[in-house]
Amino acid sequence: MSRRNKFFRKADFLVILVILLIIVISFFVKDKNSSQVEVWKNGEIAMVIKQAGEYELREGDNHLMDIYFDGKTVFVKNSSCSLKICEKTGKVGPGGVIICVPNRVLIKFSGKMPKADVITW
Repeated sequence: MSRRNKFFRKADFLVILVILLIIVISFFVKDKNSSQVEVWKNGEIAMVIKQAGEYELREGDNHLMDIYFDGKTVFVKNSSCSLKICEKTGKVGPGGVIICVPNRVLIKFSGKMPKADVITW
């Protein structure tokens, strides 16, 4: 048999191996900022949440809200505002925002935001 009749050559195996290696690495490498949540109060960062858990946001002696972060999504469990719109927003992932106007609180993921096709208000 001649060499031309072989289906794969050594160089073909090397190219396939490099492509598979890039795919595997891309699954394991994450954006470090995508799993962090920023909580803004009055236009300033009040806290940065990096680990899953329940966090309490206070202003002095006043309880404002309980924020729950599960590592992928964030939501408000209990808020002191009257309309509770921040609670009704539900779970929000990267690119989403929770806003509590009466308490002047903004909760969002830090880092790169996903590209949006349409933004509505």
